[in-house]
Amino acid sequence: MQHTIIYLSHGGQKFYDQTRFSVLTLLDLLLKQQREDFRIVIFTDRPEQSPAHDFIRSVHVTAKELKHLRGPLEYIHRIKPEILRRAQAELGLPLMYVDCDTRWLNIPDEQFKLLTGSGPQRNSIVPVFYLHKFEGTLSANFYPNYLRLLDEKRNRLVEWNLRADPPWTMWNSGAIGVPSGATGLVDDVLAVIDDLILEVRQRIYIEQLAFSLVATSRFQVKPFDDCLAHYWNYGSEVPILLRRFFGSFPSGLSIEKLAERCAQYPLDRPMLEKLQSLRSSRFRRWRAKVRNSLHKRKIDIKALWLRIHRT
Repeated sequence: MQHTIIYLSHGGQKFYDQTRFSVLTLLDLLLKQQREDFRIVIFTDRPEQSPAHDFIRSVHVTAKELKHLRGPLEYIHRIKPEILRRAQAELGLPLMYVDCDTRWLNIPDEQFKLLTGSGPQRNSIVPVFYLHKFEGTLSANFYPNYLRLLDEKRNRLVEWNLRADPPWTMWNSGAIGVPSGATGLVDDVLAVIDDLILEVRQRIYIEQLAFSLVATSRFQVKPFDDCLAHYWNYGSEVPILLRRFFGSFPSGLSIEKLAERCAQYPLDRPMLEKLQSLRSSRFRRWRAKVRNSLHKRKIDIKALWLRIHRT
């Protein structure tokens, strides 16, 4: 049985570089262990940017499709569950989704055993679901706006058959392992996103909240960080290093050698933190913050209009 790992890669060169790096760190593990039971599928608007190997397949997603998947509030993180829904229909379950700003540490053998229901917990009543890592419990000090939102939405949570009483927890969704039989999960996540996103101004983590809420209400959620390092908080720094890294190799380098170089590359947190402290990096983060703030004002107006006209 082949295990399926999917990526979503779109939006610019820095995302294609990060996807290439993450995929090649996994490929190196597979090649070194002579494994042929994994397939990597990249949903992307630029298939030519994907590494070329028999284990890797690209699925083209057009710019028009990507725009549509964002929904009426242009919510970029809404694309992820939509792609998961498409992958589930085309590739089947179980499958593992992985963000592009990652590197592989281990092959997820035990994780897929649990996702297929063949692992040591195969007789468990509650199936296993994977998210990257536990971040915390909603409280007055940890996402208090989301805590208030869910408290106000308790009747809606009951309708959705989700946990209606605290504690509610937040998990990082940089990795999502969907088990066999969880066919309706992504539809439910999208329903939660499309409802909650109209009610709160801090929308960036609503997708993560929705996955956390649905998964913890119906599954035994386990962390995936033994297999994967996730660089979500170094969004300005990782692309700089990877651009230099990939630019240093001759064009004729084999995919196997490039995968080996990726696995050996010391993309560690001390290096990233040092780069993050530089003035140029701080300026890039400030510029991005201003740009996002302007976009957010536009979305606030759209959200208000949708709330007013919601039936």
